[in-house]
Amino acid sequence: MSKKMLFAVTKYKPNTFIGGIGLDITTKEELALKLAVSISDIKEFKIAGVNVEFYISKNYNIPIDCFSNYDTFTSSFNYYFIDVDGRVQITKTRSFADNSDINFLFPNLITWEEQSNGFSIDGPNNIYLPKCNSTTGIYTFHNWRGGVNRLYIPLLTYLGAEAFFNYKINPSTKKNIIYINPSIASNDKILNAKSKGAIIREVTNFTSPSKIADLSVSKTETTITLIFTTPSSFNVIDFHEIWIKEKEVFDPKTEYLPNDFEITGSNQILTGLKSNTEYIVKLATCDIMYNGSGMSDTPSFSNVVEFRTL
Repeated sequence: MSKKMLFAVTKYKPNTFIGGIGLDITTKEELALKLAVSISDIKEFKIAGVNVEFYISKNYNIPIDCFSNYDTFTSSFNYYFIDVDGRVQITKTRSFADNSDINFLFPNLITWEEQSNGFSIDGPNNIYLPKCNSTTGIYTFHNWRGGVNRLYIPLLTYLGAEAFFNYKINPSTKKNIIYINPSIASNDKILNAKSKGAIIREVTNFTSPSKIADLSVSKTETTITLIFTTPSSFNVIDFHEIWIKEKEVFDPKTEYLPNDFEITGSNQILTGLKSNTEYIVKLATCDIMYNGSGMSDTPSFSNVVEFRTL
């Protein structure tokens, strides 16, 4: 008689995604040590290239120097820290400081003088901290010399010293949007980032837009045109995240993170698809306060569309 095999089904969905540390942090034990949490608090740990994803079951604080000196690992990869459930409560000294491809590749060779004299140092891509309320240490968001794509800190009411020291922007590669609590709008660190070109958006409510109900696609061999009726929204709609993956192919990045390219309305084209390939696509409508993002607790995803390219 053959033995019946039962395979465990996970009850945890990853709620944290960290880009750029997968070569250094290769085990759950190493990650627990880095985050200063118990190994038992980390579930579903996976490495996806140079990225890490996992489920964490407790609230915690980002330790001193935890993610300093990380960012662009290759020309096509940008650092991100996505805390979907809002587990991070406090960030400490230099926790996200000096996010630099130069520092990452040559940590012992690049001095501050060399950085200041012409090296192109990028900033992080997305940092999503929906329930972080304080940066207790200095230099938390320090030396982002290429700006930031999106920094979402809507509950943060205290910024430590030099939080955005040496903040600069590169408008050709970053959106440079910082979502903040209105109580820190006049904070000198926020004003400094704004003076350097950052777009500051005060999050005054958390009302997500309605879902798109009539998403459809027009396709070619390697592109699709996304067609839909703009949904209603309490706040002004900013953009639509594209969530697309190959059908029956599991890839952590496409499974849990949106496409890098965003659209602002219907009849816009997504390129770079494979010919004669089945895909699954859906959108998340985001307002100017970043409500509705697929990274949030309450994503306003559209209906799912399956299709095969020509």
